[in-house]
Amino acid sequence: MEDIGSKMIIEKVIKSLDEIRRRASIKKKEIDKLKSAMASTKIKIVEVKEEIEEDVITKEIIDTSEDFEIEVEYYLSELSKASDDEIEDILPTRSNYHYENIMLRLMAEITHDISDIKEMMITDNMSKEELDEFKEEIINLGRRRNIIKKSLLEVEKEDTITKSNKLIFMPISGNNKIRIFDELKDIPQEEFEGFLELLASIKDGTFKNIKRFVNNDSLKGALEVRGYQRRVVFQRLSKDCYAIITMFVKKTQNDRGYQQQLKYKYGEYKNMEKELKEKIKEEEFLEENKKYEEELFRLLENSKGVNK
Repeated sequence: MEDIGSKMIIEKVIKSLDEIRRRASIKKKEIDKLKSAMASTKIKIVEVKEEIEEDVITKEIIDTSEDFEIEVEYYLSELSKASDDEIEDILPTRSNYHYENIMLRLMAEITHDISDIKEMMITDNMSKEELDEFKEEIINLGRRRNIIKKSLLEVEKEDTITKSNKLIFMPISGNNKIRIFDELKDIPQEEFEGFLELLASIKDGTFKNIKRFVNNDSLKGALEVRGYQRRVVFQRLSKDCYAIITMFVKKTQNDRGYQQQLKYKYGEYKNMEKELKEKIKEEEFLEENKKYEEELFRLLENSKGVNK
């Protein structure tokens, strides 16, 4: 028999999916009305259809803010690349403000994918081989959903709440100097407290105002945490290791120099990514970066000596 916690989760996901169906029905009627109303005009309804079709998963059980949607997009992207064994490492930490809602949203997305496949199997004329392939995909998706559900149902432990990620700092190309310390010299000291908060959010897994770059091929996959004009660009190396690529105060949205510098620094990271993923297995390397982290946090907490 399923326990009470499991039943509550299932009820929430079912509620989410019922809302999906209700909204989909309403949206379809809206599309039909728009088609009829605009039949005699040159107005295209493609954008309207895309907007409606994109609103597949209900937002009722989650925060509908842009920041939340960015977080969901990040976790969905990471899950799509992960093996079953890696899923638990990718999921948000329990300290994340949106933890339960993100987990429920991920389960609802997978449930919706399963429903889509089942509908295709019924409505499309498929060969036995194709049907077997889709059946296997349903089994795989169900297994991934169960991993997320199991993680959500686990009793919170002390070490989960106090989990601390490791920060790995990028060197400047051509020498062994750590870029962050060089960049810190050009950052106004009144911004230090804000950067301390952003770095701390990477350490504790809350990822303040996280954003994933998706529209720029040169930055695709990069992540940043944000606070007003403060930015810390980073990338996940492993379950609990994150590469800190650069940090800066963003003066304008369309500053070309800033964009070029960001592309260059992220490109340097990508060139080193494979090597870094190997080096984080070495205790000595982790200890070295721990010292960098302690020094950086000390400077951000007390600005004396930054410009020496």
